[in-house]
Amino acid sequence: MTTKNMPFPVQAHAPTLRPGLVLGACLLLFMVAASLSALRVNVTQGFDELAHLSYVAEIQDANGAAVPLERLRLLDPATMQWTDNDNYLNHPAPYYQLMAAMAPRLTGVGAGAVIILHFANVAIVGIGLLLMLGFGRGLVRADAEWIALALNLCCVRLLIELAGAVNNDNLAFLGGGALLFGLGRYLRRGALGDLLLACIGLIVASLAKLTGLMLCGGTLAALLMLLVWTGKRMPLLHLGVVLLAFAVATWPFVAFWLAYGSPAPDTFAQQSLLRDGAAAAGWAGQARMGFPAYVLMFLTSFVEGWMPVLSERTGLQWGALAIPACMLILAMDGIKRAGVAVLVQRRRDPLAMLILAGGGAAAGVMLVHILFSYQRHLATGWMMDAYPRYYLPLLPIVPLAALYAIRSLPDARHRRLARGLMAGAPLFFALIG
Repeated sequence: MTTKNMPFPVQAHAPTLRPGLVLGACLLLFMVAASLSALRVNVTQGFDELAHLSYVAEIQDANGAAVPLERLRLLDPATMQWTDNDNYLNHPAPYYQLMAAMAPRLTGVGAGAVIILHFANVAIVGIGLLLMLGFGRGLVRADAEWIALALNLCCVRLLIELAGAVNNDNLAFLGGGALLFGLGRYLRRGALGDLLLACIGLIVASLAKLTGLMLCGGTLAALLMLLVWTGKRMPLLHLGVVLLAFAVATWPFVAFWLAYGSPAPDTFAQQSLLRDGAAAAGWAGQARMGFPAYVLMFLTSFVEGWMPVLSERTGLQWGALAIPACMLILAMDGIKRAGVAVLVQRRRDPLAMLILAGGGAAAGVMLVHILFSYQRHLATGWMMDAYPRYYLPLLPIVPLAALYAIRSLPDARHRRLARGLMAGAPLFFALIG
């Protein structure tokens, strides 16, 4: 019997999902979840939001001008009036100046002004996420990889919760998205405009916080070195643009160093937070941990931080923490394979180069993060520095590195299974978190 005579037509190929449909569905899923989170008005729960709002209110009271860190105060969350308590934040002012211009006066008002800022942050993160999705779309090979990547970017519970809060990590995330999107296009086209976008991303992330500068600046610097290693000659104009961007990006922290002796000022309020917090938690009187034990504790806390909860975790939630742990392990294998491709074989593979540059930058920041945090632990007993939200500006590097590792599997069935598990895992993790 021929196909024409059959009662039902036979399809030569199974239908496939359109990439645009996947993108739209994932973005809609994220924006709805983040918007629901934005309706939360309890500023005392999660991500130090009261301190960030207080910084915004200080800027508003100063008519948009930056305020010296030692003069920052905290608001009373019940009345939104000033207290005598010092604010412990030690970040540059631009993010808070942006927030101050977006909302009515915070001092003495109800939840309305706070919700306005919550939705402003949802928009900031949404734009950053769109840039990261565009960055990843230019690097994946097939729709199956694209679906796995999109779900791993849009179903991060930590990012959903953070997007609905006032926090400078959101601006750093936007900067990271612009940096990666620009670098991905620059590797494929070599256009100055793409490099300019990447440099703008570096500046935006750096104006948010020091880790934004370290992550994005480290990625950009590493990628330029890899281009040289693989035989690429960059025009002098391009190098000049990068150097200018680094000068602008580092200036806030040079100013901090000149004023406070450190790019991360150890203000009196910072010292009080660590000292009093460690005493209240009972850590101050305990024997200090050895460095290997502290590293293990830090990494364990880092994985736990991917599932922010305000109550005791259930057994299922504890078990689900294996998902981000496995993703990180798989990503490390992908970074290793990318290193072989670029450093040993000298292949100018855009995906491998970006994985290696971003992974190397994140590893370098993690090392500094651990050493810095351990010194604070030795001094005060403090044990709460392993915050994964600091690394969100390079979020796509982890799933892309995992996909790169999956490509190395010799059996096509195993590759399909691994991609399927990778696509379903973030949905499961977000639902039970």
